[in-house]
Amino acid sequence: MDPMTVTGVAGGVITGLGVLSKPITTLIEKISEATGVMYEPTRIVRRARAEAEAEKIKALAGIDVSDIQQRGLIRMHERESRKQRNIDAVTEKSFEDIDPAADPSKMDNDWIANFFAKCELVSDSEMQSVWARILAGEANRAGSFSKKTLELMSTLERIDADLFTRLCGYNWLLSATKPRNPLILDYDVALYQDSGVRYDSLRHLEAMGLISFNSTGLTLRGNQSGRAVGYFDEVYTYTFDSGAESGDLPAGCALLTKPGAELAQICGAQKVSGFPEFVISFYKRRGVTLTPHPELRIAADGSVTVRQDL
Repeated sequence: MDPMTVTGVAGGVITGLGVLSKPITTLIEKISEATGVMYEPTRIVRRARAEAEAEKIKALAGIDVSDIQQRGLIRMHERESRKQRNIDAVTEKSFEDIDPAADPSKMDNDWIANFFAKCELVSDSEMQSVWARILAGEANRAGSFSKKTLELMSTLERIDADLFTRLCGYNWLLSATKPRNPLILDYDVALYQDSGVRYDSLRHLEAMGLISFNSTGLTLRGNQSGRAVGYFDEVYTYTFDSGAESGDLPAGCALLTKPGAELAQICGAQKVSGFPEFVISFYKRRGVTLTPHPELRIAADGSVTVRQDL
């Protein structure tokens, strides 16, 4: 199908988008299929709007509507319009993160309907951006976000989302067979406290279902010297100072839950200044030497490649 020019049906939120890419038009078609008509070519929008107005006039003709009924109709109209404006905003924001090679046709219709049922009341622009990244992530790779994650996301206040994003600034890849997790080695030090990562906030994120928390600390056992670990795209290798080929690594006190790991992909976390140096020093005191490799980069899936930007 050729790319098409689209406009928003309700509230005029999505207008003037011009000619859209094939993945975006496919996403629009999937949304329309799952939830009803949201976007159509401009000509059809004008026709549908005119027909809707005509039907409304017919329906109201000859009906004596009381003042309280009229106020109820107005309130219902405003509520539904607000929901539609929110849906339009989330959808539009998702477009910039759609991969050119994405195939949104693989998305599940029930997932899409559930997604919009969860985000239709979200009017905060920053929270809409988080929902938009979830929609784009699912469009790029169907199955990336579970319905449980959508349910959890719908309960998050902006302050919770901000705290979780700051926590994910400490995410570290310690093993190629395990996902990145927050490396919270000592939550009493200023490096964590200054970001709001404290005992009480970790307990709060655990109660929200984003992490599991073990105040006594976690250990990865049987690790091999020379294995690559990573902080964002930075690569390090570690060796055990005793000369042993394998040993144990302190792994902090927090692990992301499945919903937490899914949301960590799109939360927009940034590197924490001085954190790699803190980790190097912490491990050194425990007989583990971390060696940086600035000539290498590590991807989200744990694969290591030579940097091309040096």
